[in-house]
Amino acid sequence: MEKLMLEMLQDFIVKNATDVYFMPVAAEFEIKALIRNKLQMYRRIPQNFGLQLINFLKFRAGLMLSEHRRPQTGSLIFNELSNSKKQIFGRISTVGDFQGRESMVIRLIYQLSLAKDNFFFEDQYELLKNQLPKKGLILFCGPVSSGKTTTMYQLADLCKNQQVMTIEDPVEIYAPNFLQLQVNEKANMTYLNLLKAALRHHPDLLIIGEIRDQATAKAVFDAALSGHLVFSTLHANCAASAINRLIDWEIPVTDLIAAIRLINYQRLLPTVKQSFKILCEQVLINSAELEILKRGLISDEWGKQLEKCFQSNWISLSTKKIFAAG
Repeated sequence: MEKLMLEMLQDFIVKNATDVYFMPVAAEFEIKALIRNKLQMYRRIPQNFGLQLINFLKFRAGLMLSEHRRPQTGSLIFNELSNSKKQIFGRISTVGDFQGRESMVIRLIYQLSLAKDNFFFEDQYELLKNQLPKKGLILFCGPVSSGKTTTMYQLADLCKNQQVMTIEDPVEIYAPNFLQLQVNEKANMTYLNLLKAALRHHPDLLIIGEIRDQATAKAVFDAALSGHLVFSTLHANCAASAINRLIDWEIPVTDLIAAIRLINYQRLLPTVKQSFKILCEQVLINSAELEILKRGLISDEWGKQLEKCFQSNWISLSTKKIFAAG
């Protein structure tokens, strides 16, 4: 059982899957994987075999084997089969339906890769690196699965010899040189409580996984205004949308100008080589730029970057048209 499970997980890792699903369907289990933001069917297995796999993983994660309905969460570590020194972390979540049929989701957490060329279009990473400030807030914006966390961690690696702390829900990338804190509401380890604890450590860089609500937004700005360098993400379709959401959360305009050093809007674009790379647009925040963003206006910089990718034969014409609006 263990060998089979590890071989399956190895296959998911090779395909860069981020989430693996074991879902009961009629008298079977469907195993699906989220790969490149697309949910793909992996295989169907008999119900009894599916239950054995779930129980094996629950045992490895230290979960109660006798509990099949109430939600349980846990984690496990295993070595990648092709490289016994490379560890992969799995965050497991289970829950049962009204019939007691249990389902499971595994979030695969990979170690930080330092191969910047694999993630960014030409010059994109260098542009970001050259604008890295010593204090204040850098806000990474984009839709779900646009590579915001990857970009944050790639930049944070420049500070690996300093004190770097992260607060995430959940941890998405394992970085052994960082002190990584994970939100756990049941243990009262909320974003706000962990943020207060983190600031007492006086980190050189503080990464806050996501601004989800008004309280977290205010805490992030308090940290940035206190002299810390802070990275955080916000789900938004453009820099203007990000600014207006923060205003809706009653962040004062004076704080926006004083705290935000840079807004990095990005998307994950399919390339002509059947891979995906990050395209970024950086917006430096000042009083004039903020007024433009408040009116919901979008600069033409995104279009210029997209055109460069097309003219360089990195993306297709259809990709250029699809992502023309950001």
